[in-house]
This record gives sequence, C-alpha cells and structure tokens, in this order.
Amino acid sequence: MNDGAADMTGLLHRLAADGWVYDRIQDVAGAHEVYRRLGRHLVTQEGNGWVLDVGGGTGRTRQVLDRQSRYVCLDLEEAKLTQFQRRATGGLPVRGDATLLPFQTASLDLAVCVNVSHHLTGLQFEAVLDETRRVLRPTGRFVFLDAILSERWIGRTLWGLDRGSYPRSPAALRAAVARRFHIQGDEQFRLWHEYLLLVSHPQPSPAPI
Repeated sequence: MNDGAADMTGLLHRLAADGWVYDRIQDVAGAHEVYRRLGRHLVTQEGNGWVLDVGGGTGRTRQVLDRQSRYVCLDLEEAKLTQFQRRATGGLPVRGDATLLPFQTASLDLAVCVNVSHHLTGLQFEAVLDETRRVLRPTGRFVFLDAILSERWIGRTLWGLDRGSYPRSPAALRAAVARRFHIQGDEQFRLWHEYLLLVSHPQPSPAPI
C-alpha cells in the first residue's frame, strides 16, 4: 500500500470511530440486508430473555429483536455506545471487554456476535468464544455473523479498507465455534462482502482441573 492509500485508509478508520459515521458506512456496506438475515434467527414465539450483543457497537441488533428481549449492548468504544443511546430503542449500554465479560456464569439466554471476529487476534477470538459460552445458560443460543476471507476483487479491496486486521476463512470460523458450541444452523451469503452466519447452542464447559 502506497503512502497516499495508507493516509486515506487511516482517515477512514478515524472517521469510522464516530458512531454516526460508523452507521453510515455500515449502511453503504449492506447492513440492512445483513441484519434482516440475522433477524430471521432472533425472532421466537417465547421471546429471547436476556440478550448480550458482544461487541454490539451502536446497537443495531436491537432493531431486529422482539420488544420483550432484555437487551445488553457491550462494546469498548464509548462513541458507539453513545450512538446506541441516541437511538432510544431500549436496552442497556455496557462499556467492557468481550474477552473478559462482566456477567455471571450461565446468566444469559442469547448471545449475538456480529462483525466482530475480524477485529480480534487469534487469542482474543478464542477468549471471546470461551467467555460467551461461560455466560450463556445451558439452554441458551449463540448467533455468530461476520464477513469472511474472499478471493473476489471486491472482497480483497474492502478488507484493505477495513479497520479489522484478522479476516478468517469460513472453515476456520466454523472450527473455532464448533469447539465450544453445537452448530445447528449454517448459512453463507454474498453482498459486497461474503458472510458466514452460524446458529448454535453451548457445549458443556470443561470441568476445572
């Protein structure tokens, strides 16, 4: 990447740190369709109970949940949580680290993780999955969605501009999730990016040694 391209990418990353700008970038990238597909797996007759949005950013997941869900949006970036609060759609903003979730073991009914894993190193991603399994009830669900590595030119171009540095193949993502969860739904789809969506239930955590 030449200096001019690097400067432009750096500017885009700084702009994307603002919650409102971040939402506009997501809109251009096809967020409406991404969340429409996500929402099909979040609507239940009995409701979702306590819902944790891991790395939830500006809280867009709240818009595709039933109104009875008790929604918690966890993110490290204050600007995104501020934008979430401006939406006034209900829910609790929590500033915290997804690798060390500030919630009790087996206390939540549903965890959602959207467009987060490509921002995480291998160790961070493993920790987030471990923590997500820990805080879910045995009957809970985990819904994972992220863009994946692609050989398409548009995919390579978008990854060059993205703030995330760790895109992964669908096989790698499935394997990481499957070590902690029973995958019961698996969908790949293509917009500008290519995406993987997994619906799963927790496996029992290993007994302490």
